[in-house]
Amino acid sequence: MGGGDTPLNLIWPEITGRCQLECVHCYAASGPKASPGTMTERDWCRVIDQAATLGVGTVQLIGESRPCTPACRPWSGGPWREG
Repeated sequence: MGGGDTPLNLIWPEITGRCQLECVHCYAASGPKASPGTMTERDWCRVIDQAATLGVGTVQLIGESRPCTPACRPWSGGPWREG
């Protein structure tokens, strides 16, 4: 398999640039003053639903050290399951 034939089985959406920490090693330059982003909970649900339609089985939410972004609260308490 190569190119466009490779199956997509994992996505790692960066939910926000905002984080309560200020780690000097942060690859994303996140911090308390960073942008929370513009996508809503509905937008992220659509992304995850589209990914599931494409066969994605794993979604790794990234973007902050604890779930303080309203958009990711539905999935932050444990494994997300369709339905």
